[in-house]
Amino acid sequence: MMEKRPPILQDFLDQLYDALQSSPGLPEAGRCIDRVFTALVDYRGPGQNTPGRLPACAHLAPALDNARLSHRALADSFAALEPHLTWTKRAQSHPTASANFVDGHANALIVGPGAYEGRDDVWVGVSLLAPHVRYPDHNHGPEETYLALSEGKFQHGEEDWYAPGIGGKFYNTPNIRHAMASGDKPFFAIWCLPVGERPPVTLPKFKQFDNVRYRGPTWLSYDLRAGDGGAILEVYGDGYYEVQFDYPGGLTNKTVDAFPEEQLEKLSG
Repeated sequence: MMEKRPPILQDFLDQLYDALQSSPGLPEAGRCIDRVFTALVDYRGPGQNTPGRLPACAHLAPALDNARLSHRALADSFAALEPHLTWTKRAQSHPTASANFVDGHANALIVGPGAYEGRDDVWVGVSLLAPHVRYPDHNHGPEETYLALSEGKFQHGEEDWYAPGIGGKFYNTPNIRHAMASGDKPFFAIWCLPVGERPPVTLPKFKQFDNVRYRGPTWLSYDLRAGDGGAILEVYGDGYYEVQFDYPGGLTNKTVDAFPEEQLEKLSG
């Protein structure tokens, strides 16, 4: 018998789809959403995440209370799902981030590598910012659509900051530099990325890794070794990258600090 998606996850995805469909936005955002939810018709099975919270999660309750004013069903479905999620944060700040960024933010991957539902072709997750926090500039290969569930603002490329409002969408084209920021209240947004299936490839090899922090299940925590190979998922700038690696059990993600620039050229080339 084929395994079914847990009801609390399916309910959240159903509520998210309805909210995204009812929110105005660019046609490109609609096509991005269609790609995500077409893939999500099939359940890929549970991931191997270890649920856990971060200090910034103290702002989650007021953020959800605010979201319930217009999106009660979606906020309630996330609240039911949240105890099963692993909250993570960037290991270091960046010149474009606010001074309170490191302990003032938290991200949780719901669907994706090492998430509550483990898969590589689609990522669905959330970002939470404490008041007056600016997330650093970053970019990644897949396109991305955000659903804002609080007041806050986004920026990408050379465009001005934009506030979509509660229930508004924000679309990022592939590889465009983008950021987000909160105002007087906590900021909460859901993001969806149609990554696509990854064909088998021969991964590049690296000579060294410095200041490596693992991002994923605690039982998989180990240092990278010389000769390990991976592919960049996200570029944060200033020598900070999130990289996906092969390991005996499959694919996993690691966050790499002080990544040598010459090795980035090997990755991107």
